[in-house]
Amino acid sequence: MRACFFTLTLLFTGYESLHGQLLTGEELIKSEQRGFTQSRTLRSNSSNDYGYTVHHQTLNLQVNPNVSDKLNGAVQMRFRAQRNMDTLRLDLRDELKVLKVTRGTDTLRWEHRNHQLFIILKNRVVTGAEDSFSVHYSGNPSRGSGFGYYVRDNHQTGNIIHTLSQPYGAPYWWPCKSTLDDKLDSVDILVSTAKGLRVASNGLLTEERDLNDSTVLFHWKHRYPIAPYLVAIAVSNYVPFTDHAHFHNRKDSLPVLNYVFPQSFSSARVEALQTLPMLRLYDSLFGEYPFMKEKYGHAQFTWGGGMEHQTMSFMVNFSWDLIAHELAHMWFGDGVTCGSWEDLWLNEGWATYANALCYEFLKGKPAFRARLEDMQKYVMSQPGGSVFPTDTQNIGRLFDGRLTYNKGALVYHMLRWQLGDSLFFAGVRNYLASPAHKYGFARTRDFQHFMEDASGQNLSPFFKDWYIGEGYPTFNIDWLMTGTKLKVHVKQTTSHPTVQYFDLKIPVLFKGIPADTLLVMSPRDGDESFEFELNTQVEDAMFDPDQWLLAQSVITGRNANLGGSGSIQVYPNPGRAAVQVYSRNQRISLVELCDLSGRQLLSKSLPDGLYGTELDLRSLSAGIYVMRVTASGGVYFTKFEVQ
Repeated sequence: MRACFFTLTLLFTGYESLHGQLLTGEELIKSEQRGFTQSRTLRSNSSNDYGYTVHHQTLNLQVNPNVSDKLNGAVQMRFRAQRNMDTLRLDLRDELKVLKVTRGTDTLRWEHRNHQLFIILKNRVVTGAEDSFSVHYSGNPSRGSGFGYYVRDNHQTGNIIHTLSQPYGAPYWWPCKSTLDDKLDSVDILVSTAKGLRVASNGLLTEERDLNDSTVLFHWKHRYPIAPYLVAIAVSNYVPFTDHAHFHNRKDSLPVLNYVFPQSFSSARVEALQTLPMLRLYDSLFGEYPFMKEKYGHAQFTWGGGMEHQTMSFMVNFSWDLIAHELAHMWFGDGVTCGSWEDLWLNEGWATYANALCYEFLKGKPAFRARLEDMQKYVMSQPGGSVFPTDTQNIGRLFDGRLTYNKGALVYHMLRWQLGDSLFFAGVRNYLASPAHKYGFARTRDFQHFMEDASGQNLSPFFKDWYIGEGYPTFNIDWLMTGTKLKVHVKQTTSHPTVQYFDLKIPVLFKGIPADTLLVMSPRDGDESFEFELNTQVEDAMFDPDQWLLAQSVITGRNANLGGSGSIQVYPNPGRAAVQVYSRNQRISLVELCDLSGRQLLSKSLPDGLYGTELDLRSLSAGIYVMRVTASGGVYFTKFEVQ
């Protein structure tokens, strides 16, 4: 009843403003409402699409966080009709009161209910024609059920109003076409507020002007396409400062504008510099920063994280990981935006992986491997879960850190391993630079297409297993070395029944004498054996030493040449001046002593095939060596210490 009453009140107010007279009587109001709904149904396409594309919007807003969360706004929208239309639909929450709708000098009729605003345009707009109108509104926006779509808060030295519209929050504070299939070509954001406060937003600040003794106007212009959920404002007592990012072999530079709270200025002034090498890294890996003609920057806010508002991320602090994550979104999420919330991993999984790449290229391989190991443990802490979110209305599932963020990131990492760096990053750059998707939208199938085009591989099984499927594999690996032959048996089980078998290249490091050997196996089923000829003797094995795979392993094995048979005896070990080598049942033809690099230091032949001999060690310095014994039963290796 309350929602219904509110709808009728809005409708009542609308007709009063249209006709300049007070309409009375419940039946008249109901009759008008029925007539409006019927005309809207007849005059609008019955499909769920909006029927137009947005060219430009100008947001003219009035806020004062020192007083209240009240918002007064006037939003002008220029659009192009995709069909003949005389009714136009926008998204706007019912908590906000529409005051009037105008088209030039005309005042238009509207209906505002169920969080949608329907506008009758009077004169039909034909297919392909452009037109514009303005919506004037006011109210106290709701925080919403997401991450706080419009919030008034306070910090240590002042008050703040900020927005965070992802995923469904833009209509909570301004009338827009809230979809993932159409971006504004450009946007102007004008915000008037109390003197002493500053406004952070998208694009470039082109005007800061006193309106009177108590009010100042900030005008931000953004001239790149932008999804509605990435439009944002933050108003507080900010202190600004600017750094500049310079790029390799290029003369251009990019301003990095930071708006911070007064109490954070000293620390932020230092911490924000971490942004500059990250910008250069991403620019080199992914292609030129997408909004090079404007800026990048940060605005501090009080929500406990960060949000990648286009050209100006909102940040709770300036931690290294948060800067790396939100900056990466300028390529993945803003430059190219997921075309459905089902594909959110194209935004969040990539930002998480780009954050890990900062460890690899800016902090070094050990830090990178440690980061990957932590991510893998987190994802494998539960046996199930897919990157693909089955319920995009469930905000917690949509933004699941284990699945959308970390598993998504590790899927990109495994794809890099499958393709190799050159093909992987070439495919990523082609995806980001594609005219079909740059400054637009993309789905998972689009990303897959670019990776297949770059690699020449059919990646459908990979994406079926890792994007749609749940869980991860466990590899049971058993190895046996006899003579110079290494046999490896690989058996795979999976943690979740949605995937029977993960098709992956499996790296195993076999640690040996005199050197280690990395072998990569590509099983074609869940139970397969491999055989290798090696010039080294294996002592131990390590699964996936560089942390490429989201997988667990159990490794067992032995080297029959190294002490397992008892056929060859060496004593004393450690030795000093001399060492005895003998066998009870095999004739020995050659004894060699090498250092750990494989360089031969001593050699003694036994042409008659004796059962034993002695080696003189006095020419050797103390250390660890490898003894190779060639006998009638094969070649045997053992480590030997000289004291």
